[in-house]
Amino acid sequence: MKICFWNTQRNPALSQPNIAWPIADLRIACEVLGEDTLKVSKRNRRRHMAQLGYRVVTPTINVYLEEVEIDNFDALTGDKFWLAGGNSFKKQSKRQVAQVYAISTARLDENIFVYHCNSSTRAASLMAWVIAQLVTDYNDFILLGDFNCEPKALISHLSYLHRTCFNSDVQDDLKGVRVIWAGHTHNAKHGATRTLDYIVTKNRNYTLRVDSSTQDADHYPIVANNLFINFNGTRTKVRTWWHRSTHWSVTWKLVYDNNGCVAWELVG
Repeated sequence: MKICFWNTQRNPALSQPNIAWPIADLRIACEVLGEDTLKVSKRNRRRHMAQLGYRVVTPTINVYLEEVEIDNFDALTGDKFWLAGGNSFKKQSKRQVAQVYAISTARLDENIFVYHCNSSTRAASLMAWVIAQLVTDYNDFILLGDFNCEPKALISHLSYLHRTCFNSDVQDDLKGVRVIWAGHTHNAKHGATRTLDYIVTKNRNYTLRVDSSTQDADHYPIVANNLFINFNGTRTKVRTWWHRSTHWSVTWKLVYDNNGCVAWELVG
């Protein structure tokens, strides 16, 4: 399966099938504006003014999106969330996570999730929280989105969560998580300088490419592909995380490095 994700920057034309979209079996947009296309909304007290959601652009008849409930952090990990604001994901995150489901007799062989994370310094922490939920609930998955944090920042926060989590099951389940990226995706209109759109997987061999051929939004679309992939890397690296003068180390393995796509897997 080939999956395309794109932060469409409230562009109405990109919320529909459009020549600008890269070829893919499944196309998913975030930052979709308007009640007629809204699937999962941004949480805002002025809801009528800031409905930035997700939408399945292609296909439109046999799949749909539904919100994913993320457990309180302390219930999930056995410890309090390390940032101020409490243990409720809905109070910490501006948007929910969404899952792609098949309708009726349609078949979907993948657990596919999408998340448009907060544009803030807590993005990597929220991403680690979401991933902890997914590894708890699923043996395999692919998570796509505008994560609003660089891959190395996410790797560091996942390392910290893995080392400090009070729930040993979550610690074990985090092993095998891959963070996969393929270059800068934002800001496309003024020259891409940041890597914010990429994928996280577990037990799924996906590679990624950035489609830089279009500048219809401030992000480039990304395309994940699971065809003919050989993950056989052996290089390892110790990733570190500093917090309150404490140093944590976790080993990651480089399992893929080809055509600009890099995949690191958490070993433990």
